Amino acid sequence: MKIMMLNSLYPPDSIGGAEHTTSLLAEGLVKKGHDVIVVRVGAEDSSYEHNGVTVHVLHHRNAYWVHDGRRRPAPLRFAWKMIDMSNFPMTIALMELFKRYKPDVLHSHCISGFSTDFFIAARRMGIPVVHTLREYYLLCARSLMVHGGKKMSRQALKCKLYTWNKKRAVNRIDAVCSVSRATLDKHLQAGYFQKVPVKRVIYNPCPLPEVLPELKDHGRPLRFAYLGRLVPSKGMEEMIAAFRDRPEGELHFFGASDPAYLDLLKKAAAGQRHILFHPYTEREMIYRDFCDVLLFPVNWDEPLSNTIQEARARGKYIVTTPFGGIPEALNEYDKVSWIDKCHEEEIRNSCQALFQQREKVFGLSSKRIIPSMKTASYVGAYENVYQEVVYGTKT
Repeated sequence: MKIMMLNSLYPPDSIGGAEHTTSLLAEGLVKKGHDVIVVRVGAEDSSYEHNGVTVHVLHHRNAYWVHDGRRRPAPLRFAWKMIDMSNFPMTIALMELFKRYKPDVLHSHCISGFSTDFFIAARRMGIPVVHTLREYYLLCARSLMVHGGKKMSRQALKCKLYTWNKKRAVNRIDAVCSVSRATLDKHLQAGYFQKVPVKRVIYNPCPLPEVLPELKDHGRPLRFAYLGRLVPSKGMEEMIAAFRDRPEGELHFFGASDPAYLDLLKKAAAGQRHILFHPYTEREMIYRDFCDVLLFPVNWDEPLSNTIQEARARGKYIVTTPFGGIPEALNEYDKVSWIDKCHEEEIRNSCQALFQQREKVFGLSSKRIIPSMKTASYVGAYENVYQEVVYGTKT
């Protein structure tokens, strides 16, 4: 089968789990004999190959390239959003690729920078479309459903204005998949995908480690680690505040950040030698040398956290909030503390309790593995969806 995938970014350029899991799918499909091309957005038109997958880069055709690390003034950001509502030049470029490659199915993921006009264009050209929900781009101008540092239970008025055409366009696709039931339900409750015949929840995979990190208690201070983007919606400032003047535990941060925000965080942690910010570090080294407890107190509806899944697969204790798809990722897991909200006091109290209950942290879990973690199951689930939308048959 000829499969074309769309994602805003793709490795080696990557900012999060969406790029990682999209690449796992693309590479898994290639290994099973499918012809796969990935289309992403970039600073200029080009192409390259990554782990056997052909990647075509389309120039952004907007006011600026959003992933160059520069922050633009508000009027220019507004212009970008307005163009992204209906990026006609990008749709024309995509239609040329549709004609050239003649895919059997088009599978879109994170589509910021593409707009949603290609849904309609593909439908007119007879190409079935599968879309995977990995964020809130279709609901929110910033793709987060967060306003003023607080998570939103429903769309803000300005977001309804930014996304009204997206709500109409999504009804032209053939299947919608979601990385969690919570994320799919959030879209359905807002009236999206009413006319889409196929709706599925397909959890992201989590490749399992060959060797588990040691869980032995050596009696040293507990090491709490956060892995992910260093952004306000992930509870950065609340974690630092919770650990200030509490050297009985270490707090380690791993992840990329806007330089200005990283400076703000480092100033908040000034003088606290037990709060450390690390450069890029291999994941297995983090779990082995810096993480007894994964601290993940997000204050938004995280669709499904790859970091949460990784920590579970390694048998780590997890402190987190029950938002978005996180409860689904931790279903039946027995090494977790839930905090009601991302708040300094709740984080402090939950972590402090573990200082007196270290056996919980270092105990073994018999429920760390679930079937959906296997990449083969993930690839097979999407093959079944492609089969259904292309040939009208379920397997």
